[in-house]
Amino acid sequence: MKVPYFWVLKYLLQIKDGASPGQAFILIQKEGYSKTQRALNLQIEQVRTLEEEIPPSKKLGLVPKLNDAQMDQICEWVYDKNDQNDVFGRLKVKQYIQDTWGIQLTERTAGNIMNRLGFTLKTCQVKTGGQKLSRAALEDIYYSWVVEQRTADSWSIPLRRIRSIDVVYTRRPARKTVTYSPNGGRKQTSKTKPYAYSNALYAMISADGIDHTPSMMVTHDPNMTLDQKDTPNGRARAAYFKACCEEFDIDPARVVYIKSGRKWASECPEHYERFLSSHSTKALPKDSLIMHDGGGAFKRSKVSIFPALGFPNHLTYPAAVHQWLSPNDNNLHGVKAAWSEDYPKFGCGVKSSLALMHLIDLAIPKHVKYYFLRNMIDVKRSDLEHVMSC
Repeated sequence: MKVPYFWVLKYLLQIKDGASPGQAFILIQKEGYSKTQRALNLQIEQVRTLEEEIPPSKKLGLVPKLNDAQMDQICEWVYDKNDQNDVFGRLKVKQYIQDTWGIQLTERTAGNIMNRLGFTLKTCQVKTGGQKLSRAALEDIYYSWVVEQRTADSWSIPLRRIRSIDVVYTRRPARKTVTYSPNGGRKQTSKTKPYAYSNALYAMISADGIDHTPSMMVTHDPNMTLDQKDTPNGRARAAYFKACCEEFDIDPARVVYIKSGRKWASECPEHYERFLSSHSTKALPKDSLIMHDGGGAFKRSKVSIFPALGFPNHLTYPAAVHQWLSPNDNNLHGVKAAWSEDYPKFGCGVKSSLALMHLIDLAIPKHVKYYFLRNMIDVKRSDLEHVMSC
């Protein structure tokens, strides 16, 4: 196959000299290039594929602008930015390279350099206060709180009385639905649709790894209740919900349906109170230590809900580091990764919600005791780099 080295190399040399891809394409068009941008992109791929066959004199446009030492320095710069929780994108990478070595790149090339170095663009965790602090400061807050609890003998009680409570939602980030259709035709529609309801799953876990207080789901989905109208459709709904509960080994009584026009079941004091009151003192002793985040759902008029319910012993995780301290967040909720992969296969919100509940039930006896010990009870200062990267 004949590869048009001449035009490809002229195009790449224009970019090397600082032109944007669009500007470089216009310049070679003015000099006589008659094909489309898409055709040129295909020709560039051919050149890159056959690069080893190109004579050295024709490789000028493919010479890398950064040597190995410079690439290593960029890596160190990225690691330092990560340690400082400093958010940056391709523009800052481009500016850093230009300021450090005087090399001009396009933003796209800066992104390609990040990819070659093994870095990918990720969504950041944004936690109250935490995004303003360095990694070292966050570790100080984390370990100071741990030492404070050890000094106060907070965890010198039986493991079964050490609890942590939080909520997880049965939602998954929206993804684009794509398909092939004729070029130039209308925008294609999909016969499938996202699950309409997001339910709240309240889970309290115990440091002994035993599920003393099975999780409770709050939903506004009318399909998730046995209490249906005595009509063919109502009976079918109830039968389907019951069958799904049996499939995932869930007691239907653990699902609380609240009639509402809303589709989002929010975290709130009423639901926490309902959950805590639904368990006996044998399953949840009144002298238990309950740990939780600082969210407003644990308060009424800025006053904690726990003393009024007969639970005087409770601790709030520091806001800046609670996502690492909490065995719920780190890492019982990690079961959502496997659940998310199977999300499209469930076919309906009833099954997807009960499946998440089932995965949490399975994970509690397998992993929860380890999460408590690793995150706080047995943690050492030297462990924090690992714990805070989970």
